[in-house]
Amino acid sequence: MITLPSAVLDTNIFISALIAPGNRRDILDLWSEKQFQFYISEAILEEIKNVGKRPVFRQYFTVEQLETLLDLIKQQSIFVPSSEILPEYQSRDEKDDIFVSCLLESRAAYFVTGNAKHFSQIKSLTHVVNPNEFINSFQKAK
Repeated sequence: MITLPSAVLDTNIFISALIAPGNRRDILDLWSEKQFQFYISEAILEEIKNVGKRPVFRQYFTVEQLETLLDLIKQQSIFVPSSEILPEYQSRDEKDDIFVSCLLESRAAYFVTGNAKHFSQIKSLTHVVNPNEFINSFQKAK
């Protein structure tokens, strides 16, 4: 049995993928092709939904496109429960703790974010990488 890489993706990956082609959309393509396991919690799903419904994004994608993505996430992701976070892993921005909680529960190998500097406290738990680094890890594996 082949073990796939595992990852938690920051909300900005999903929103950026809906806005324009590029490496963030490439990550979602890798995921839809089942090249890695994606872990998520209900709290992260809710954040993607809430951020995606902001009026500022209507010029880039429709609510229907967002709903299609949310349905795909529900069907193809591994959901983990939220957990308490030890003080040493808490984020500077309390809203980011949902990702730390998901990483603690899932033990995912990667956390992919456009804001890696906000997550220096979890580098001992996982590989905190930007989208380019994550995509490059797949190209090196080939």
